[in-house]
Amino acid sequence: EAEETLVKSKQCFYAAKKILDFFKDKAQKDSIGLYYNAYNYNDGAVHEKRADAGPSLWIGIAMAHYTEAKGGTDYDASMKGIADAILKLQVTTPGLKRTGAIRQCENYGSSGSNAEEIKYITEYKNSVSTEHNMDAFIFLEYMSGRFSGVTSYSHARDTIREWLRTYAFQGGKFISGIRPIVFLTDPSTPI
Repeated sequence: EAEETLVKSKQCFYAAKKILDFFKDKAQKDSIGLYYNAYNYNDGAVHEKRADAGPSLWIGIAMAHYTEAKGGTDYDASMKGIADAILKLQVTTPGLKRTGAIRQCENYGSSGSNAEEIKYITEYKNSVSTEHNMDAFIFLEYMSGRFSGVTSYSHARDTIREWLRTYAFQGGKFISGIRPIVFLTDPSTPI
């Protein structure tokens, strides 16, 4: 039984490495360094030209977990690239409800063909997801420890934490975000 578990564990690590190596070595990124939301399984081509913060953060967190489990520095450059891209999404304009949080994306994949589409895309790009900010906090917490000399990671982490405390947690629960265009499941709201 122990041997079978070891074999399954090795197979899981092999599969994880194969996926993470695709993102490290082959996956195209958008202009600020985020991964696109979807790629074709067969050839790795970009399938969805939008690059939201969440998917890149999930890839970064997976790389961090793999790194902690297996050791090494294979994914350090990729994780730094993700963290640096996330910093570019952080709202720094003082006095806004979203100040300190990260925005949804920089590149939507389309610029819109009419005023209504342009308005929607602009709102989407500037919306703030609580879930993605929680992911950003966790990832930047890891990056702050792994790369302690990079103070921008700890500063961004701290401002995201403040945003989560100040704006995202209201009435004893977390809100889904500010102007969230994507409707997230809220377990406290009856369907």
